Amino acid sequence: MDSIILPEIGGLDIRRLTPHRMDQYTNKRLRAGVKRVTVNGEITYIQAVLNWAVGRQYIRLNPLAGYVKPKRDDDVIQPATSEEAQAIMQHAPPHLLRALALSYYTGLRPGLKELLRLVWSDIDWKLKLILVRSAMKGGPRARMIPLHDDFIPALARWREEDRANGKLKHDYIIHWHGKPISSIKKAFRSAKTNAGITRRLPPYAFRHSFVTSILAAGGNLKATSEIAGHSRPDTTTRIYQHVDFDQYKRAIEKLPPLDIP
Repeated sequence: MDSIILPEIGGLDIRRLTPHRMDQYTNKRLRAGVKRVTVNGEITYIQAVLNWAVGRQYIRLNPLAGYVKPKRDDDVIQPATSEEAQAIMQHAPPHLLRALALSYYTGLRPGLKELLRLVWSDIDWKLKLILVRSAMKGGPRARMIPLHDDFIPALARWREEDRANGKLKHDYIIHWHGKPISSIKKAFRSAKTNAGITRRLPPYAFRHSFVTSILAAGGNLKATSEIAGHSRPDTTTRIYQHVDFDQYKRAIEKLPPLDIP
């Protein structure tokens, strides 16, 4: 975000950072084709920085307190099916394969703030846990996620590969020839195209699959929400729980019978 926000308002005197100036910023971003949900997040980020500055007494008041952000336009992203996930991973280069498998089995956010910053020392092999330093999304600063028994052999194999290739010194689990990467979007687009998948399906869909699969199998909502790093369980249900018609049918079947004359 710094590369977007700082060139626009980073050099402004705090007295010139007015709601009118933010309207100009918002309109410019929207005219450039940026989604409203993205602009909404950028303004939330700016307000958070200003609140921090007030708390540190660098400024007296937050000039954007109460500023009305553009209404979000979140798309409902259907999770990747097991067939889609398998097809994409069949065409994925090694670093993308690791990223997608980790996202599928742990529900990590597939970006620089969580997934791509993982290092081998984050794994507790004895307790079968992985430490995640959470993205700043209002949830916990860090969380421990249990590792699925079926996933541990793949992790162990990757670690041995890195050790054999002398790449453990870099320590990153996901890397390109030993160097950390900042994005998997380009590699994901290529793998998705080669897999013949044409519908809208971002890397985030693997995180969706993690959350929705657990909930669909009857997993505890609060525990699932905490594993996913959400600040509140209703965030989980609002964004991730795509209930299929079988679940609707099972829910309706719980109604007691009514004797209709």
